Amino acid sequence: MSSADKESPSYPQFDTELTPSYGYVGTWEDAKAMKEFFELQKALRFPALRTSTSFGKTDILKGKRKKYKWAEADEYVAGGAIPYDGVPFIILDKNIYECEYGVDHKLKRKSLRGNRHNQENDAEGNTQKKQAAEIEKRKKRNCPAKIRMKEIMKFPDFQIDPDTRYNRNKGAENLNAAIAQGAVRGERRIYIYFPPDSEHRGHELRSQVCATKQHVDGRVLCLIDHLVEEGVTLAEEISQQISLCVQDAAATSQPGKDGADGHTKLSCPEEADIR
Repeated sequence: MSSADKESPSYPQFDTELTPSYGYVGTWEDAKAMKEFFELQKALRFPALRTSTSFGKTDILKGKRKKYKWAEADEYVAGGAIPYDGVPFIILDKNIYECEYGVDHKLKRKSLRGNRHNQENDAEGNTQKKQAAEIEKRKKRNCPAKIRMKEIMKFPDFQIDPDTRYNRNKGAENLNAAIAQGAVRGERRIYIYFPPDSEHRGHELRSQVCATKQHVDGRVLCLIDHLVEEGVTLAEEISQQISLCVQDAAATSQPGKDGADGHTKLSCPEEADIR
C-alpha cells in the first residue's frame, strides 16, 4: 500500500494500525473493503477457508460461557498479537481466507474422477502422460499465505490497574454479572492480518510479474475461473474464449461509458499472465 494510495480519502485503512499489515477496524464493511483492496493490489484472490455469516455482528450473549482474555502474544496465535492495555475482551469469531494457490481441498474428489477418466483411456497407452499433464495444469500449489480476521469485543468499563491475578479474576467476575444483566457496553473490533509476500510459496506474485501491465478486469478473472472449473486449462484456449468475450463486450458497449474506445475496462490478458 503506497503512500500515494494512503493520501486518497477513498483508500480503505485500519482504524488503528499496529504494523503495516496488521491492525483493526470497527465494522465488517470496513474489513471487507480492506480485503478487497488488498486482493486488488496483489492481483490475487483469497477465497474463504473458514467464515461465518454472522461475522462482524456476533451476539456476545450467544453460545457458551465466555473466556475473557487480556492479551494475546503473537507466538501463541497466527496472524498477529493483541497487546495488553488492561481492558478485557472476548473472541467472538474468526474468518480465514487462503491464497487461491493454497491447498486443494477437492484433491481427493478430483483424483477419483481422474482415475475413472484414465481407466477409460488406458487403451490409448498414454495414461501416464495425461496424469503428468493434469498435475502440471493444476492451479493449487499448497501456498500457506492466509488473510486472518478476528472479531473481538472489548469492555473498556472493566479496565484493570495494576495487572494482577486478583484484579483479572475480579474483573472477569464483574463482567460476567454485567453481561448476564444485559448492562454492559462493548467495543467491537475486527483485527485483520494480511500476509506479506514472503509467506507465499510455489507461485509467482502477479503484482510483481504484471506490475507494468494493465490490471485484469474482475469479469475476466471470473471467466478464467469458470473455464478452469469446466476443464479448459490450456492458456491458448482460455485466451481465445476471453478474446470472444472482449469482442462481444466491445460490440455491445455504449460509447463513452467504458472509455474512448468502448472497451478500455475489459481487455484480454496475455497468455503468460493467464498461466
